[in-house]
Amino acid sequence: MPRNLHNAAELFLRVGMVDAAQNVKRNVADLLDIYSNDPDGKSNFHVGRGVVCWACGHCGIPKGGANQKGNNIKDDLDKITPGPCNKCGETEQVNWLKVTQPVDATNTKKEELPWIETPPLSEEEMKKKKEAQLLAKRNKVEEQVKRALEERERKNL
Repeated sequence: MPRNLHNAAELFLRVGMVDAAQNVKRNVADLLDIYSNDPDGKSNFHVGRGVVCWACGHCGIPKGGANQKGNNIKDDLDKITPGPCNKCGETEQVNWLKVTQPVDATNTKKEELPWIETPPLSEEEMKKKKEAQLLAKRNKVEEQVKRALEERERKNL
Protein backbone atom coordinates (compact mmCIF):
# COMPACT_ATOMS: atom_id res chain seq x y z
CA MET A 1 0.00 0.00 0.00
CA PRO A 2 1.51 3.39 -0.98
CA ARG A 3 2.25 5.73 1.94
CA ASN A 4 0.95 8.84 0.19
CA LEU A 5 -0.74 9.97 -3.02
CA HIS A 6 2.58 10.81 -4.67
CA ASN A 7 3.56 7.16 -4.25
CA ALA A 8 0.12 6.14 -5.53
CA ALA A 9 0.64 8.20 -8.70
CA GLU A 10 4.07 6.59 -9.16
CA LEU A 11 2.50 3.15 -8.78
CA PHE A 12 -0.16 3.96 -11.38
CA LEU A 13 2.58 5.07 -13.79
CA ARG A 14 4.63 1.91 -13.19
CA VAL A 15 1.71 -0.29 -14.16
CA GLY A 16 0.80 1.83 -17.19
CA MET A 17 -2.30 3.49 -15.72
CA VAL A 18 -1.41 6.99 -16.94
CA ASP A 19 -4.99 8.32 -16.80
CA ALA A 20 -5.28 7.19 -13.17
CA ALA A 21 -2.00 8.96 -12.28
CA GLN A 22 -3.29 12.12 -13.98
CA ASN A 23 -6.56 11.86 -12.00
CA VAL A 24 -4.62 11.68 -8.72
CA LYS A 25 -2.49 14.68 -9.72
CA ARG A 26 -5.50 16.75 -10.82
CA ASN A 27 -7.64 15.93 -7.76
CA VAL A 28 -4.83 16.64 -5.29
CA ALA A 29 -3.94 19.89 -7.09
CA ASP A 30 -7.59 20.97 -6.85
CA LEU A 31 -7.64 20.20 -3.11
CA LEU A 32 -4.41 22.12 -2.52
CA ASP A 33 -5.73 25.08 -4.54
CA ILE A 34 -8.83 25.22 -2.34
CA TYR A 35 -6.75 25.08 0.85
CA SER A 36 -4.29 27.69 -0.46
CA ASN A 37 -7.19 30.11 -0.96
CA ASP A 38 -8.15 29.70 2.72
CA PRO A 39 -11.73 28.41 2.39
CA ASP A 40 -14.14 30.41 4.51
CA GLY A 41 -16.79 27.76 5.07
CA LYS A 42 -19.38 29.89 3.29
CA SER A 43 -18.36 29.02 -0.26
CA ASN A 44 -20.07 26.24 -2.15
CA PHE A 45 -17.81 23.25 -1.41
CA HIS A 46 -18.39 19.61 -0.57
CA VAL A 47 -16.57 18.73 2.64
CA GLY A 48 -16.00 15.24 3.97
CA ARG A 49 -13.53 12.39 4.06
CA GLY A 50 -11.80 11.52 0.80
CA VAL A 51 -11.21 8.18 -0.85
CA VAL A 52 -8.80 7.01 -3.53
CA CYS A 53 -10.05 4.64 -6.22
CA TRP A 54 -7.49 2.13 -7.43
CA ALA A 55 -9.52 1.41 -10.58
CA CYS A 56 -9.54 4.96 -12.02
CA GLY A 57 -7.30 7.04 -9.73
CA HIS A 58 -10.05 9.40 -8.64
CA CYS A 59 -9.49 11.05 -5.26
CA GLY A 60 -12.41 12.76 -3.60
CA ILE A 61 -15.53 12.43 -1.56
CA PRO A 62 -17.27 9.11 -2.33
CA LYS A 63 -20.67 8.83 -3.97
CA GLY A 64 -23.30 9.79 -1.46
CA GLY A 65 -21.48 12.94 -0.47
CA ALA A 66 -20.74 14.39 2.92
CA ASN A 67 -23.75 12.75 4.59
CA GLN A 68 -22.31 9.27 4.17
CA LYS A 69 -20.92 7.33 7.16
CA GLY A 70 -17.16 7.77 7.37
CA ASN A 71 -17.13 11.38 6.27
CA ASN A 72 -16.86 12.57 9.86
CA ILE A 73 -13.18 12.73 10.85
CA LYS A 74 -14.05 11.18 14.22
CA ASP A 75 -15.61 8.05 12.62
CA ASP A 76 -13.72 4.78 13.14
CA LEU A 77 -12.69 3.94 9.59
CA ASP A 78 -11.80 0.35 10.43
CA LYS A 79 -15.53 -0.30 10.85
CA ILE A 80 -16.77 1.63 7.80
CA THR A 81 -16.31 0.52 4.20
CA PRO A 82 -15.11 3.32 1.90
CA GLY A 83 -16.67 4.19 -1.40
CA PRO A 84 -18.13 3.86 -3.87
CA CYS A 85 -15.93 5.95 -6.15
CA ASN A 86 -17.69 9.13 -7.26
CA LYS A 87 -16.19 8.86 -10.76
CA CYS A 88 -16.41 5.22 -11.84
CA GLY A 89 -18.62 3.66 -9.13
CA GLU A 90 -15.99 1.11 -8.03
CA THR A 91 -16.83 -0.33 -4.60
CA GLU A 92 -14.09 -2.89 -3.91
CA GLN A 93 -10.82 -1.16 -4.85
CA VAL A 94 -11.32 2.01 -2.79
CA ASN A 95 -9.45 3.20 0.32
CA TRP A 96 -9.96 6.08 2.74
CA LEU A 97 -7.60 9.04 2.49
CA LYS A 98 -6.18 10.92 5.43
CA VAL A 99 -5.28 14.56 4.69
CA THR A 100 -2.89 15.86 7.35
CA GLN A 101 -0.83 18.92 8.15
CA PRO A 102 1.88 19.36 10.79
CA VAL A 103 0.73 20.96 14.04
CA ASP A 104 4.21 21.92 15.25
CA ALA A 105 7.60 22.66 13.72
CA THR A 106 8.94 19.19 14.56
CA ASN A 107 6.36 17.46 12.32
CA THR A 108 5.75 14.91 15.08
CA LYS A 109 2.09 15.80 15.56
CA LYS A 110 -0.29 16.03 12.64
CA GLU A 111 -3.77 17.46 12.41
CA GLU A 112 -6.27 15.73 10.16
CA LEU A 113 -8.11 17.92 7.65
CA PRO A 114 -11.28 17.18 5.68
CA TRP A 115 -11.31 16.61 1.94
CA ILE A 116 -12.77 19.68 0.23
CA GLU A 117 -13.91 19.79 -3.39
CA THR A 118 -16.04 21.94 -5.60
CA PRO A 119 -19.34 20.29 -6.42
CA PRO A 120 -19.80 19.07 -9.99
CA LEU A 121 -21.71 21.39 -12.30
CA SER A 122 -25.34 20.65 -13.09
CA GLU A 123 -26.28 19.97 -16.72
CA GLU A 124 -27.54 23.55 -17.06
CA GLU A 125 -24.34 24.98 -15.56
CA MET A 126 -22.25 22.73 -17.84
CA LYS A 127 -24.19 23.96 -20.86
CA LYS A 128 -23.68 27.61 -19.86
CA LYS A 129 -19.98 27.02 -19.27
CA LYS A 130 -19.53 25.38 -22.68
CA GLU A 131 -21.46 28.20 -24.36
CA ALA A 132 -19.28 30.80 -22.62
CA GLN A 133 -16.11 28.96 -23.68
CA LEU A 134 -17.38 28.73 -27.25
CA LEU A 135 -18.26 32.43 -27.28
CA ALA A 136 -14.81 33.33 -25.95
CA LYS A 137 -13.18 31.18 -28.65
CA ARG A 138 -15.37 32.73 -31.34
CA ASN A 139 -14.50 36.26 -30.16
CA LYS A 140 -10.79 35.41 -30.16
CA VAL A 141 -10.95 34.03 -33.72
CA GLU A 142 -12.95 37.04 -34.92
CA GLU A 143 -10.37 39.38 -33.37
CA GLN A 144 -7.52 37.50 -35.06
CA VAL A 145 -9.31 37.63 -38.43
CA LYS A 146 -9.96 41.34 -37.98
CA ARG A 147 -6.26 42.00 -37.23
CA ALA A 148 -5.18 39.86 -40.19
CA LEU A 149 -7.50 41.78 -42.55
CA GLU A 150 -6.24 45.11 -41.21
CA GLU A 151 -2.65 43.95 -41.67
CA ARG A 152 -3.37 42.81 -45.23
CA GLU A 153 -5.02 46.14 -46.02
CA ARG A 154 -2.02 48.09 -44.65
CA LYS A 155 0.33 46.06 -46.84
CA ASN A 156 -1.80 46.74 -49.93
CA LEU A 157 -1.69 50.52 -49.41
